[in-house]
Order: sequence, then C-alpha cells, then structure tokens
Amino acid sequence: MEKLLLNWKLWVILAVVAAYLAVPYKALGQKAEQPEVLVQAVGETEEETREEPEDEEADETDGDSLRIVVTGDEGSRYVSPNATTGTRTNTPLRDIPQSIQVIPREVLEDQQVTELDDALRNVSGVTPSRSGNDGTGLRLNVRGCEDASVLRDGFRLTFGGSGAISSQDLANIEQIEVLKGPAAFVFGVTEPGGVVNLVTEQPLSEPFYELGLRAGNRGFLEPSIDISGPLTEDGRLL
Repeated sequence: MEKLLLNWKLWVILAVVAAYLAVPYKALGQKAEQPEVLVQAVGETEEETREEPEDEEADETDGDSLRIVVTGDEGSRYVSPNATTGTRTNTPLRDIPQSIQVIPREVLEDQQVTELDDALRNVSGVTPSRSGNDGTGLRLNVRGCEDASVLRDGFRLTFGGSGAISSQDLANIEQIEVLKGPAAFVFGVTEPGGVVNLVTEQPLSEPFYELGLRAGNRGFLEPSIDISGPLTEDGRLL
C-alpha cells in the first residue's frame, strides 16, 4: 500500500509538472507565430521599396519629355571676335591682353550711323565733343585723356593734341576698334587714354556691287556706291 501511495503521489507530481511545463510551451508557440507576421510586414516593405525606383524612373521619363533644347549658331551679329588694333594682325580678342572694344558693321547699319561721334557713343570711356565755329571738328576724350588719336587701318589721321579731326565717312568702314589704355604707345602716340582705329572693308573674291542713298531732315542727302571683286581673271589680285 505504501508503494501504491507513493506511486500515486509521484504520478500527481508528474502531472502537475507536465501541466506547468505545457503552459510555457503554448506561450512560446504563440510567440513563435509573431515573427511570421513580422516577416510578412518586412516583405511588404521591401516590395514597396522596390517599386520606388520605378516611380523615380517614371518621373525622370516625364522630365525628359518636357525638356527643351535650344540650338543656334555660335556668335552674334553685334559681337566681333577679332581685332587688328594692338597686334596689327587679325587676332582673336581673347588672345589680346589689351582692352579693345569693337563696334561691328551690323551696329552701324542698324543704328544708321553717319558720324563717328555717334558710333563712339557705343563705347564705354569715350566722350566725343564738337569743336570749331561751325561744329565740324571732332575731339575725343578716352579714359579722361583729351584729344585721342584717330587711325585708319593703323595709319594716323590725327596726332593727339594737335587739333580736331574732320568728319569721317563711314560708308566703307567694316568696324571701329577702340584700344584703351597705355597700350596705344604701340602706334607711337603719347596719349595714355587710347586710340580709335577705323578698319575699312576688305576686298572680296567675288564681284560685288551696291548702291545706296540715305536722306534726312535739314537737307541731309548721302549717296554711296560699293564695288568689289578680283582685279585679275585668275583672282590672285583683289
């Protein structure tokens, strides 16, 4: 009887222990289900992140469809890239260390300039003034220095300080170049302000003929004729 009682108590103890241990295992089983949900949530997040680059590519594609490309010829009608003043050769302005400002032919034509002082109003640091009883004389003040010299194709028309320049015809002028600063000494002048160089048109290899007539108030009338072309049949002499 004592053995049976002992065995019965042992079985009760084992049953209680088994019941006690069964509760944690069940709880652990419930907790084990939670990572599955978390894994599923993480998987959805990865899918969403994978879809974001597609949206960005779509945005980039939409941006490309709205992109505007503008093309055009290099240069401008009002910009001359080369100048002869300062180096006495046709040199790009970016390669000349001196300060040179150029008024191209297009500006003279569009503004219908007939006088040199009107053309020089496009240049900074140059102040033209009229002199003489009839107002036909022209004096130039460049960078605060009076009576700047005027050249035509590098050859002197006036000496600085020696007097005013007479009216210059601009019908055959290709461009007007203004060399500013002490670099004007290269032309043998002593004015530190600068010089003004009138560059005439170059002869053409093809025949060219042009007739012009301009009229205005106060009896202004200016006829012009421009003829160019080769002087020999082989075109070697222009």
